[in-house]
Amino acid sequence: MTRLVSAVICTSLLVAVRSLSAQGLVPNCTLPFENIKKHHPIDDNCGARGEADADPDPNNVEPHALQNQAKNNFCDTTGNPSLVTFISFTKLQQKLDQKVPAAKTWNREHLPPDRGVLRDIYTTSEGATIGEGTVVTVAGWLMRPRKGGKESCNCGEANGAGKEVIDMHLVMISSSDRENTPECKSVTVEISPHFRPDQWNADTILSANNHPLRFTGQLFYDAAHRPCSGSPPTSASRAPSRVSSCEIHPVYAIDVCTKKSLSSCKADNDSVWTPLDQWQGEE
Repeated sequence: MTRLVSAVICTSLLVAVRSLSAQGLVPNCTLPFENIKKHHPIDDNCGARGEADADPDPNNVEPHALQNQAKNNFCDTTGNPSLVTFISFTKLQQKLDQKVPAAKTWNREHLPPDRGVLRDIYTTSEGATIGEGTVVTVAGWLMRPRKGGKESCNCGEANGAGKEVIDMHLVMISSSDRENTPECKSVTVEISPHFRPDQWNADTILSANNHPLRFTGQLFYDAAHRPCSGSPPTSASRAPSRVSSCEIHPVYAIDVCTKKSLSSCKADNDSVWTPLDQWQGEE
């Protein structure tokens, strides 16, 4: 009888989790890229909480859900984006580690229960106070795209790992010298599969490899991984090589500079930037 009750409870929980995921993702705002969005099956079968409700540790379920919801946040669009640089990401990590020492102990099984501590971490030279949820704009060079995998925020166990249901990971650097720039100096940019426009694909992005790119999106802190550390800096086990665990995730806009040097491609000079969906390649 006990086994039967346990089986019924487990089945009920599984149905409940699937029901939550099956509700899909419904942003409570107009998407920042509304005019070019594309509907995908994942939009209907994976909600903002992703697979958090299936976390085996009951103490980690809500922190897990909060992290997934942050990854799926398309609606922090109040005001103009704050201009940031690669130095901003270094400072963000330093300030967070000072402000919240517990950040050094976070991992995928032990996520922060209060993400409010991730907001308003650092004030830039432009006078903008930034942290998780701040919409920012950064210009730089694509070092390489990184192959992604199934993730909880995208209901990975249910959806698999096809490109239609995984984030597109981009490694961004401040120099065009890709061969001699350590990846530990990079910043991570992630394009969500939710509503992803057709033109936001690896082929189109790589066609602009000789030009700086500009990304706008919300800052997200990936508490599941630590950034590079040590001298020389090296990545942690099973963690991306990057200068900070702060990412631009999800992406709200992608632009290509019409010039070929970062000094000619100031992030706040809209006249030199073309939306990726309008990019025609080399002229």
